[in-house]
Amino acid sequence: MTAGPWLVGVLLLAFATHAHAQADAGVDDAPVDSADAATNTPQAGGEGPSELEATVPPPQTSPPPPSAEPDWDAAPPPNMADGFIRAPRDAAAPFRWVPRVLLFIPRWTLFVIAQPVRLAGWAFERYQLGDRVKQIFFNVDGTFGIFPVAFFETGFGLNFGARLVHKDLFGKRESIRLRAGFGGRFQQIYGLNASSGDRLGKRFALSLEARYERRDKDQFFGIGNGDRVAAEDAMVPIDPITNDRAVASRFRQRIMRVMVAGDARLFGDVTLTLSGALMMRRFEPTTAFEGENIADNYMTDRLVGFANSDSLLGVSNGVQNLYVEADLRYDTRRRASHYQSHAVSAAGWLLSGYFGRMSGVGNDPSSFYRYGTDLQRYIDLYRGSRVLALRILVEATGGTDGRIDQAIPFIDLPRLGGTVLRGYSADRFADRSFTLASVEYLWDMGQLFSAFTFADTGRVWRSLKDFELEEFRLGFGGGIQFHSRDSFVFRIQAAGSKDGDLLFSLALDPAFSRRGRAGRY
Repeated sequence: MTAGPWLVGVLLLAFATHAHAQADAGVDDAPVDSADAATNTPQAGGEGPSELEATVPPPQTSPPPPSAEPDWDAAPPPNMADGFIRAPRDAAAPFRWVPRVLLFIPRWTLFVIAQPVRLAGWAFERYQLGDRVKQIFFNVDGTFGIFPVAFFETGFGLNFGARLVHKDLFGKRESIRLRAGFGGRFQQIYGLNASSGDRLGKRFALSLEARYERRDKDQFFGIGNGDRVAAEDAMVPIDPITNDRAVASRFRQRIMRVMVAGDARLFGDVTLTLSGALMMRRFEPTTAFEGENIADNYMTDRLVGFANSDSLLGVSNGVQNLYVEADLRYDTRRRASHYQSHAVSAAGWLLSGYFGRMSGVGNDPSSFYRYGTDLQRYIDLYRGSRVLALRILVEATGGTDGRIDQAIPFIDLPRLGGTVLRGYSADRFADRSFTLASVEYLWDMGQLFSAFTFADTGRVWRSLKDFELEEFRLGFGGGIQFHSRDSFVFRIQAAGSKDGDLLFSLALDPAFSRRGRAGRY
């Protein structure tokens, strides 16, 4: 037997095996039919598939015939054809240019004004000025310090002074604060404030305040909602009891006040505050401003306080009275983001209702009660950096007609102006009651400051029964608020009114801060 046929047979077998391996590699792990597996799998003691079987290709399956009509319902809509999902067109989109045009000038005005503030903020953070200043005026623990203060207010000027603070006297966050100031609204001011901190527990706290003030520039514009007129056009002196004409006037005031308050957290976010204040005040005309002497513009003998003949201070003009009040508050105001300052409330509610009673001491005829409510709502528009704040404030007095019976001193009448009804001078309007509505929009401009714009509207009333949507006063403006991560620092504010007022101020209290009535003047 020759080797030729054997060699041909081996070559044919190798070729068939190689072709079979290539066919298996092209299947891509497709499932194998059990019948094919039985045919192609070698049996024990048998032989594999023949060369002819290995070279026969698998049968081809024909594609299904196309349908007569495409399934249009299964096709993606036009806004998803490229794989991107788009929101449906907003019906208001064509009108979005309107607020952009209206707010273009205010927006860029605030932007330009804010650039020096941004530079100051950058320098403050870059060079750690806050920590450096704190190291100068406070101890290492930051619990004790003595530091200067200054603020400005249109119509009163610049006030400057110093404060001493100790935030942890005996290890339970007990605090004491001393202050002294000169200039501006105050010729002199000295004050002491002490708080129990956590000494009485987490749910209860006591505070004590004593203050002496000499104020030579306090303002009086009569009683009522009258428009402001010049003294030469008002037929002075005006009877403030029967005539509501408003003439800018000034008077001097000397104040001694002692106040005690207790705060008790009843449950959850509900807190009850009981407070009482003993006040001794003396009033005098002033000649510091030409044409604004209250004695020239008004019949001061018709104002309780100027007309009194005896006082605990041993002077001819003054009032001495005791005021006690209960204030119940529901407060859920909070920051909306961990990255925002605690000084910026961005969400939550404040609902406060209060009732107080004032009684005269000695020959002081004061005898009336005061009540009111303060409703605030904070709306987070974008992660705590865009906040809309709404406020409604109502206050009234009872037990007196506010004029004829002489039962309420003119200085204790509910008043609007200054920090309450911004855009008007402090104490611009006074009467037995008032209503106020405020809206403020605040946006973050950095870690240390925010910009804000606002509008306030309100008016005073002889009685809340006279309420009507007429002759409301309107104030508006904006500014920059400075704050640290934990507390409010101050506000720079410009405000105007529909009556032509324009005021600039540096405020040391937030816009919607708590209003204490005990000892208020």
